[in-house]
Parts: sequence; C-alpha cells; structure tokens
Amino acid sequence: MTPTTDEDLKEMGKQLPYERPDRSRTEAVRGNLMSAAAVPEPARPRRWLLLGSGFAAGALCAAVATALLVVQPRERVQGPEAVQVYSGTAMVKSEKWLGSTGDGFEQLVVLHSGTSRVVVPKDSPRNRTHVTTSNADIEGPGEWEVVVEQERLVSLKVTSGIATLRINGQGQRVFLSAGQTWTAPVTTADLTPELSPAIVANADSTPPSTAPRGSLPGEPMPDSAATNATVNPRANADDASTTLKPRTSTTSPSAPRTPTPRVASQRTTASGAPIETEIDRKAPTAPESASAQREERIVQTEVSADRAPRPAVTAPSENLSTGEPARPATPATSPASETERHFRAGWSLLRANKLADAIVELDAAARGEGPLAADARYYQAVALIRAKRGAEAERALVQFLDNAPTSTRRGRAAIMLGRLIADRGDAAGAKAWFELAARDADPTVAAAGKAALK
Repeated sequence: MTPTTDEDLKEMGKQLPYERPDRSRTEAVRGNLMSAAAVPEPARPRRWLLLGSGFAAGALCAAVATALLVVQPRERVQGPEAVQVYSGTAMVKSEKWLGSTGDGFEQLVVLHSGTSRVVVPKDSPRNRTHVTTSNADIEGPGEWEVVVEQERLVSLKVTSGIATLRINGQGQRVFLSAGQTWTAPVTTADLTPELSPAIVANADSTPPSTAPRGSLPGEPMPDSAATNATVNPRANADDASTTLKPRTSTTSPSAPRTPTPRVASQRTTASGAPIETEIDRKAPTAPESASAQREERIVQTEVSADRAPRPAVTAPSENLSTGEPARPATPATSPASETERHFRAGWSLLRANKLADAIVELDAAARGEGPLAADARYYQAVALIRAKRGAEAERALVQFLDNAPTSTRRGRAAIMLGRLIADRGDAAGAKAWFELAARDADPTVAAAGKAALK
C-alpha cells in the first residue's frame, strides 16, 4: 500500500462509528490466529533437482545408444588377393595397408621397367588394387600386358577383364575392355630444335605446289611404304599431342621408280639458265654455333623459292611410249580462294622474315580445304622452327603428317619432327619418325633418316 492509501483509510476510519469489540469477539479472533499458526507451511519444490535428474537421464540414454552402436557386429573384410606379375623384366613392389575409412584394404603394385603380364583378381568392392607407374594408374580386375620404360607407361593391352586407366594431369579416365590397347601419345616440350645436317644441306627449295607427287617433271613417284601410317587411338578427344606412328606395309609394293634428287643449285629457267637462289647470293658471315647454322640453313632453303605458289593442277598421265612424265596441265583461270589468299600472304611474310604474321596467315590457310592447306601447315611448321617455338612446331608437323599421307614433303617433315623429339630426350619416339624418313623415295631424305637411326 502506498502512503496515499493509508491516509485515505485513516480519513474513512474517522467517519465510521467507533465501537470497541467485546470480549467474545476478541477471543474468537485470537483463537483463529492460534489455529493458523499451528498448521505447518508446505515445503517449496526444488527445481534444480528436477533439472539435474533430467540431465542425468539424458546422458544415460546417450551412453546406452553409443554402447549399442559400438558393440554391434561388423562384417569382417578379408585382405585383397595378391596381384600376380609374370616376367623377369618387371621390377615390382607390393604393399598393403588399411584404407583411410577402415572398411577395407588398398593394395599398390609399382612397375618400374620392362614388359610384364599382370593379373588382378576380382575382389571385394571394399578392397582396391592399383597398378601404378610414374605417369599412370591402372585399376580393375583382369589380365593385362603392360610395357614400361624408365618408369613411364608406354602401352597397355587388356587380354581379359577390364582396365580403368588414369593419366597424371588428365581428368578424364580411359576405359578398356578385352582386346583393346592404349598407347602413350607423343608429348611436346618447348625446346630449341637442332636439325639434322644431312637434311639441312639438301632441303627442298622449290616453292609449295599442290600437284601430286610424280605429276611434275623430274619428281619421283611416291613410295607406298613411305606413305603408310596408322593413327593410335586417342585417349582423349581433346588431346592435341596424339601423333602418328609409321607401320610396315602389308601389301606388296610395286617396283619403285629411280628417284631423281632435287638440289637447289640445279633449278633452271625456261631457257636453261641456272637460277641463283638467296642461299647462293648470301655473303659469308661470322661463324655461328652449329645449332644456329643448321637451323638457319633449313628455314632459308624452305623459303628461298623465286616464284609465288600456284593453285593445284591436275596430275597428267605418264607417256608410256617414251617413259617421260607429261607436262602438267595448266589450271583454269579462276578467282583465288580464301585458302590461297592466306597462303600467298603467309608465304610472302615468311620470305620477308616476318615470322609472327606469317604463322598467323599460314595457320588460316591450313584451316581451309584442299591440298594447299596441307602445304600451308608444313610451312607454318618451318616458320615456327625459325621462331624458336618448338612445341608448336611439333604439333604443326604432326597435323601435316596426319592430313597429307601422299605429300612429297613427308620425309622432310618426319626428319624435323624426329629431331625435335630426340632433342628433348625421347629416343623411342624419335626412332619411329626416323624409320619413316629412311623409307622415303628421295635418297637424300632416306640417307638422313638412316644416319639418324645409327
């Protein structure tokens, strides 16, 4: 009650008639108070006790649930069956350990070198088996023939079962079944190339021509063995480094013609007078390194022609009565195509030593259609070599060899590609290209290829 209320009550009390209570009333009130004082007050409930009891009950339930989960029996997983590796040429290291999840085992077999037959038995899905090299990882139950050189996987053939191949640095996996084979592609590296002195000294200095080999006077017919090649299946459709590997022809080739070597100094005009090329007119300069001299000579001979490139001509039939090739047919006069315009621009820029612009124009021409596109890719590779862009030169040469199986420049392209690959330490990859060049119809190219194989 507030002080104001007390004052109000006092005022109200003054207005009431005052009557002193009698004795009986006083005793009644007193008795009621004594009775109320004798009754004990009920105890208040202790809430903290209830809270503690609830917490203890919850902890007990959690402990019981955990015990049930831990004690629950788990299926016992047996260790993986051992991988069998047959052949004394393979160095194998096997190791087992428990997986990170604790559900199974993971077995590792490392192959360092040699040819081996690997048998991976079918096992529990919880167990995993890896056959690895420094650049690849193979999984899957089956029987495989594995070839490893210098700790790098070269080829994988699935005899039975399946194989899942992962190549380091490539996100996409390769799946192989029985009878399928995977072969390692040629990888590229941007290193300065050194070209063979034999092919440099006798490089073809004629301007690009789209006429088939043997259709022009003095040109030998193509050798069927030199143009046969097979393409390895690509593990990845975007793999730009997949290359060709030459194979031996299974058909009986016809008797080869006696080739006529072409030398830059033998080129003559219509009247029979010799044509002096840029190499003949070049004044002596200060001595350079052997690598720089070889590179300069190959690119100079490839762009030293004195006449502009011409459109493709129709290959005429040979005069059988005289044994001499017929004169090439004159092409019909027609507006230059987009491919030819880019090629002419790139050719002029290459001769002017404007390499960056020449590479762009020749690449545009190479993306066109027709035989002239293949020649554009070849001369783009020449420009890339001169610009010290070895990795791009390798890819351009591979594309040229892939798209020009009957070109007269296949042998020279194979020599240049083999030399680029050999200079970065891949002797096995370079050997295949030197073997292709050694079967070329041009004796100069063939001699250079055979010399590189020694």
